[in-house]
Amino acid sequence: RRGEAAGLISPWSTRWHGLVDLHEHVVLAALTAVHVVLDDMVARAAGRYHHDPRRDLVVITGRGLNSATGCSALVPALAAFLR
Repeated sequence: RRGEAAGLISPWSTRWHGLVDLHEHVVLAALTAVHVVLDDMVARAAGRYHHDPRRDLVVITGRGLNSATGCSALVPALAAFLR
């Protein structure tokens, strides 16, 4: 949360409003970002953007093409996190 507050990291797309974009995040940062997004949705934090929980939350993960294995490490980690 401190990284987001400092402007170092953001889960939100700079191109599309309300879209979570995790392309440039390593797995731990991406999971933390999703946790922050979900927490903000529930808390409806004043002064912070929070997604409307009545709408679908779109999360872009990428395909892992820049990873060492060429496969996404984030998709299975995110699926396990959301279970």
